[in-house]
Amino acid sequence: MVAVLRHKALDILRRVRPVMAAPDDDSAAMADESPGAFELVAQTQEAARVLRCLGSLEEGPRRSITLAYYDGLTQEEISRRLGTPLGTIKSWVRRGLLQLRGCLAEEGAHA
Repeated sequence: MVAVLRHKALDILRRVRPVMAAPDDDSAAMADESPGAFELVAQTQEAARVLRCLGSLEEGPRRSITLAYYDGLTQEEISRRLGTPLGTIKSWVRRGLLQLRGCLAEEGAHA
């Protein structure tokens, strides 16, 4: 989970890093569309909420969801990687996502 958060933070920093343009470059006149400080804080808080909620899931559903959404694997690939029947993977992902939705809604109500 720490590695996922680290990579997410690095992606955000790469998007935010200002591009140095030459003074005579026409692109210098274009508006900066990178997220501001408020957006970065909101993204960081949202990532922390997701990680907390993922941490509350059982190992099977948590692992299946992270492999699907962070590593981009299909359910068939997850099944092969974990050596678990495809039907079980599908159930874990479905139930895990429902639990995540409930957890995020609950955390949002307390924020």
